[in-house]
Amino acid sequence: MSDYVPTDWVDDVTPVDAARMDKIEQGIDVNRDAVIALDGRLDAVEPALAGKEDKSAKGAANGYAPLGADSKVPALYLPAAGGSIDYENAWAAGTAYTPGDVVIHNGVEYIAVNPSTGQTPPASPAVAGATVIPLVVVLPSSPFDGQEVDFTDSLTTPTFVWRLRYVAAAPTNKWKFVGGAGLLARIATQEGTSSQSYVDLTTVGPSLTAPLAGEYEVNVMAQHWITAEAATQVRVAAKFGAAATSDADGAHLAQRTGAVSIAEAEPIIGLPFRKTIAAAGTLVKVQYRRDTAPGTVWYSDRAITMIPIAVSG
Repeated sequence: MSDYVPTDWVDDVTPVDAARMDKIEQGIDVNRDAVIALDGRLDAVEPALAGKEDKSAKGAANGYAPLGADSKVPALYLPAAGGSIDYENAWAAGTAYTPGDVVIHNGVEYIAVNPSTGQTPPASPAVAGATVIPLVVVLPSSPFDGQEVDFTDSLTTPTFVWRLRYVAAAPTNKWKFVGGAGLLARIATQEGTSSQSYVDLTTVGPSLTAPLAGEYEVNVMAQHWITAEAATQVRVAAKFGAAATSDADGAHLAQRTGAVSIAEAEPIIGLPFRKTIAAAGTLVKVQYRRDTAPGTVWYSDRAITMIPIAVSG
C-alpha cells in the first residue's frame, strides 16, 4: 500500500465522492497503530518496521530479535520523528532517552517517541487480541491483581521457567504457581555413613537453591542398603540454610533384621512435604543418618526436587 497523501480540500470545488472517502478510510487504517510514549501519551507511528531487523549497532550487538510480529509487544514501531531502534534494557530514572530507545519496565516493553529523563513509563493498556506474558528474572515491583509472568533464572540460558499469577487478596506469598517444571538435583554416587546424627556424605548433597521466598513442595529420596544385622530406621532429610536438619523434613524406612548386600538394596526412600522458605537464595541440601548403630548405611541415586506453590518477590 502506498503512503497516504492528504487531499487538498477546497470549499465548493473539491467533490466529496467515493474515491476520496475510500482514501480517508485507508489513511485511518494505516495510521491507527500507536505506541506508549515515555512521557505518558500515545503518539501515532508509521508501521514501516514491522517484521524488519534492527540495523543499529546496539541492537545487533545485544542479539535482539526483529521487531514486529515476533516482538513481545505486537507492532512495535519507530516514532514518527524517525531514528533507529536502540535496546536499553531496564528503564532507569537517571538515563536520558531519545526517540527509538526501547526499555523494559515492570515486565512491559516501551519505546520512546520523545526525548525524556526521569519520566516513568505509564501503565500499559490492554492490547486488543493479544496476551503478552513477559519472561522475567525479577518479579514486578508494582504488580496488579491477575498479572501473570514467566519467572526464570536467566533470559539467555534458563534452567527453569515458572508461570506465576499475582493474587492481590492473598495475605502472603501473593504470586501463585500456575505451571512449569520443578527444580531437580541428583547424585548417583554410592556413599555411606554410620552416623546417628544428620551428616553430609563425601559428595555433599544433592542440593538446590530456592530462587524466591515462599512455600514449596519438597521431595528427598535415595536408594539404600546396610551392612548391620540389627533392625534400624534409615533416614534422609532436607537441611534448609543454617537451620538444623529435622526428621520432619524428610523420609525414613525401617530396615529389616540381617545384613543386606548391594544386590538386595532396599526400595528408594522418598516422601514429599511442604516447606515455607523465608528467604530467596536459601540452600536446601539432603543429609543422612540412621537411628541405631552399628553398621554403615550406603546410599545411591540420591535426589531432591522442589516445586513452588506460592512465592513472593
